[in-house]
Amino acid sequence: MVKNVIFCDFDEVLVIKADRYNSDNTIRNGIDSLKNPKIVLLNHLLENNDIEAYFVPISTWGNELADNKEIFQQFLSENNLNNLKIFEKERYINEFNSNRAEEIDAFIRKYNVVNYIILDDEFSKEYDLLELNHITTEKNIGIDSPDIIEKLNNIFKKWN
Repeated sequence: MVKNVIFCDFDEVLVIKADRYNSDNTIRNGIDSLKNPKIVLLNHLLENNDIEAYFVPISTWGNELADNKEIFQQFLSENNLNNLKIFEKERYINEFNSNRAEEIDAFIRKYNVVNYIILDDEFSKEYDLLELNHITTEKNIGIDSPDIIEKLNNIFKKWN
């Protein structure tokens, strides 16, 4: 059984266009793009509600995370982001040519997930068809929207 899971897309959820560039306008590599305030915000929301949750990528970026788990874990540790855990899995959801919603549904059943939320900027129709809990983010804002923050806080309060 897995108690709390955040299924999270990267593009337009955790990483918006501005996060992909360094201060000198050079492009950051993928894992460095994840080291941004949105990850801190997500952990902060969990911490404020006194819960921990597993982070499960639902993006082709999952390959980048899988190849660089140690770097991302170090970023979490160095910034005391202790409420967000990396789910150790051989393969993350939605690699090329897969159905993201069906894979999430299968994951929930396989690991007997108790509480979960899907954060994505796409696929809301597919999630609705499978009656999956999801929040759709806006492009160029991601989870920084006050509306999204309020929704997440309300969801996390119920997870206790």
